[in-house]
Amino acid sequence: MQNVIDSLTKGVAEAFPGRELHYNRAVMSKIIKGRFITYDFAFAPGYANILHNAHGLIRLLIRDKEPALLKDINETDPVEVEAILYDHRFKNAGIKFRKINAKNVHEAVKKIVSWFEKNATAMQDTKFTD
Repeated sequence: MQNVIDSLTKGVAEAFPGRELHYNRAVMSKIIKGRFITYDFAFAPGYANILHNAHGLIRLLIRDKEPALLKDINETDPVEVEAILYDHRFKNAGIKFRKINAKNVHEAVKKIVSWFEKNATAMQDTKFTD
């Protein structure tokens, strides 16, 4: 699963050439009944380098499509990806995220990277000054 996590962060970084990404991190998270991948993305660190204060923060949750079981993700299982757009400026810029359904985590990574590539210009044009 580490190769999936690595390819996600690498693919998103390639969508923003020459731009330093302060948060571009995917981790395997565990809850009582299973595992999921959490991906955090932001252009700039927040106050005191606290993640939830970061400018342009987006969090993607990649989990198995069997919500009742909340089982561990296998690389061949169908998954769904939901997003939390923490920063209202992305919403105001018209950047929308619709839930992604994929046949497996590799396909989900391709769809996520494609979404970032499609919205890269609008994301970079978003002003984060207060």
